[in-house]
Formats: sequence, C-alpha cells, structure tokens
Amino acid sequence: MVVTTDSRVFTRGDGVVGQLGLGEEIKISYKFAEVDPVHFRSSVPHDKPIMVSCGQYSCSTLTTAGEVFTWGENGFGSLGLVLPRTHRQYEPRRVNFENVATSKLCMIASNMYHTLALGSGGELYAWGANANGQLGLGPESREVGSEGFPKKLWDQETNKQKFVFVSAGGNHSSAVTEEGRVYMWGAGGNGQLGLGITTWPRVFPTRVTGLIEQEHVVMTSCGDEHTLLLTIDGRLWSTGRG
Repeated sequence: MVVTTDSRVFTRGDGVVGQLGLGEEIKISYKFAEVDPVHFRSSVPHDKPIMVSCGQYSCSTLTTAGEVFTWGENGFGSLGLVLPRTHRQYEPRRVNFENVATSKLCMIASNMYHTLALGSGGELYAWGANANGQLGLGPESREVGSEGFPKKLWDQETNKQKFVFVSAGGNHSSAVTEEGRVYMWGAGGNGQLGLGITTWPRVFPTRVTGLIEQEHVVMTSCGDEHTLLLTIDGRLWSTGRG
C-alpha cells in the first residue's frame, strides 16, 4: 500500500479478506489500484490521507486532520472498530477516537494484528492482539488477549514521556522519546526488545538501557523477532534474532 503526494491511496496484492479496500468483489490485484477517496471523507473540510500502514490482514490510513481509517479482517480486533472478530471490512471505515485521544493523532504503525497511534502531545494509543503484551496496556489487558478499540497507554513511566515515533513488530512494539530514548514492550524471547533475553513479555513500555543510552535515537523499525534503531548521526543498531 502507498500514499502519493496528492493524498491518493493505492493497494495491490491479496485482498480475499478485504485488505485491499477495493470492495468485496476484488480478491486479488496484480497492479496498484486506487482506493476510492470517498471512503476517507470526514467531518473536517479538505481532510485527506497522509500516511498508511499494513498489518497481516488489515490496513490503516491517517489523515491530515488526525483521523484513522481501517479495513480488512478484524482478527483480534485489529481494525479498532468494535466489531465481531470475524468481521471483514472491505472498504475503509473511520476509527472512533472520541473520549480516547487527548491530542491530534500524527502517526500510525501496524504489524501482524496490532496497531499503534501517536498523538501530537506525545501520548500513545494501541489496539488489536495483546497476548504478548504488545499493546503496552498492562497485565489485565494481556490476560484478555486483545483490545477491539483504541486505548491510551497510561502507566506511570509512560505518562512522564513525550514520544515522537512509534513502530509495531510481530509481537512487540517500540517508541522513541523527544530526548532520543527508546522504550520497548511485548515479546522479548529472542532479544528483540533490547532488554536481554527473557521469556517474560513486557506489558508496559520499558526503557532500553546500556550502550544505546549514549546515542540519540530518532527512529526504530520492528520486525517479527528483531528491531533496528537509527541514531541522529546515521548509525544503525540492531537487536533480536539474526
């Protein structure tokens, strides 16, 4: 999936569960096809897509007004639409952040079955699969196993930070603060959290310590079982299964 400079969204590939956003009739597309812009209309005049992200069987788009639209299969609540887990959304539909978001959303990140969102005030939101604590919402949420609508990360340490970047991995997540510090959470059995090899998932964002604290990190990218970190001076760090 791509978004162009004039805010047009194009998708290609497998669409059997609606992840192309092209309607129920199109099951596969070998060429990029445009998602009908009418589906991204919101209550804000001249609102348009500026960012896209793909999960395993779902997609999400962020607009200039901070609205989020999702489509595809709702397994584990990955669409954030408070719908049955078996629901298939064949066209984009707006996610309701009313009474949840405390500032305008400025970034989204999806992978596998969960999605993260970043507010312009530096706060974090998450929804979808959570069996490994990848939503960062604490032990009670992990026991439930998933969240079908967006929730704000609220633990004491997270509330002290202003985050500027987020990334979602297969079963883990990461975020970067404005000071260049890195926080990670979720599954860490292969060292992908940078916190040492542990069989216990981290259910809250946990600060990564050690040599990386001497660096100013500006961006992270979470894979299935590894994570990359990019510093302000262009150095690339990695952790996890290699």
